[in-house]
Amino acid sequence: MVIKRDMRLPLIIIRPEPGASKTASNAHIMGLAVVKIPSFAITPMDWTMPKGVDSLLLGSANAVRHAGADLPRLKSLPVYAVGKATAKAAQAVGLDVRFAGATDLEEAMDALAADGWSKPLRLCGAQHTVLQERVEMTVTTIINYAAMPRSLSAEQIEIFKQPAVILVHSARAMQQLETNFCDQDGLTESIATKHIIIAISQRTAEYATLPWRHMAVSQSPNDSDMLKLAEKFCDTGHK
Repeated sequence: MVIKRDMRLPLIIIRPEPGASKTASNAHIMGLAVVKIPSFAITPMDWTMPKGVDSLLLGSANAVRHAGADLPRLKSLPVYAVGKATAKAAQAVGLDVRFAGATDLEEAMDALAADGWSKPLRLCGAQHTVLQERVEMTVTTIINYAAMPRSLSAEQIEIFKQPAVILVHSARAMQQLETNFCDQDGLTESIATKHIIIAISQRTAEYATLPWRHMAVSQSPNDSDMLKLAEKFCDTGHK
């Protein structure tokens, strides 16, 4: 069966910039019809480099982008990151990446501990996953950026009323997406049944509570795998 281009579902990208534009560019190359509706605006927060840390734990590229004036001091620490994008952002500014995990921070912490480190610095957003305590490890958590929710315009609300495939890159983004569907004029839970969600991880998918038409989870937490999955559903979304 040949899929006509005008039968394809559009792809909605809700991740914040600059990631939204990067994902959109890759999606355009694949021939997908893309709409960017970032759920958040990322803003930096002041922070001070602590003493006594021996490694760096990163769960998002945003932590690197907003490292600020203390970035040079981070270059002496081995980096344990989640995801290729985070690792790539760290390497781009000269950080020493020792591990780039494919699942979550717990996996990165396992690798960190296996290499003999026990006092990692964790840079993260204001809304972040609480890590399980480990007897052999002391994690210093510092917030250096915040994701501020953005309201939907009237035009964006109309876009969400039509069937689409939506990429969701984090648990927080899933929560904000569902908040929009409950709180914005004209959007209701019933409209969620029109949309197919592509979640970056199983953990992200588990934050969904609305009756979405379909929930698919990326094989690995990266844009490439998410877009491959999105292309499939953009093609086959119409029945």
